[in-house]
Amino acid sequence: MEPDTLPRFFAPLRVALANLHAGWSANKLTPLSGCLHCVLRNADIDVAIVGVNRVREFEEIKAAVEQLSNDSDESIVPVTIDPTFLDPRQWPAT
Repeated sequence: MEPDTLPRFFAPLRVALANLHAGWSANKLTPLSGCLHCVLRNADIDVAIVGVNRVREFEEIKAAVEQLSNDSDESIVPVTIDPTFLDPRQWPAT
């Protein structure tokens, strides 16, 4: 999701999301590759389950993981986000 399309509740995350996109772009990563990078390179995470709806999505994820396997850049650090935005139970009803 592009930072400028976030719903109003998530507006405080726009700058952090834009910074993530810029960092991923500078490292030639797509948003999918960047997100997977943050998860798969995190020593505190043992397993990641990524759901798919179509074969095409699976192929994109597979390609992103393969890209990361060939990339040794550890410079992409995820931003710190207020837990309120991470817990859907705290989001406003739509």
